[in-house]
Amino acid sequence: MKYNDVTLTKISEILKVMSEPMRLKILQSLHEGERSVTDILKETGGHQANVSKHLGILRRMGLVACRKDGLNVYYCLSDDSIFLICDGICDYLKRKIIKDQELLSSLESS
Repeated sequence: MKYNDVTLTKISEILKVMSEPMRLKILQSLHEGERSVTDILKETGGHQANVSKHLGILRRMGLVACRKDGLNVYYCLSDDSIFLICDGICDYLKRKIIKDQELLSSLESS
């Protein structure tokens, strides 16, 4: 499939946002359902200011949504399909490891 420049720019923006490990931890935490900021902090091991900053970036990009309930703010994924990207990268890494192991085996037997 060939993408136009606008689409490639959008893809690049999403990948840029997802390239931060803490943001991936937050997304992973939300993959199982809605979480309060306190829950996200516990699950990610992050600090309040840092996690809040990342949640804001994820929200502006449209990857997460939030709702207020009294003093608490709850976050959820806007769309679970974002994990198709992670699954695709993991599949690529598995194939790469297999190829690397095969190459190593061939070098060892030479």
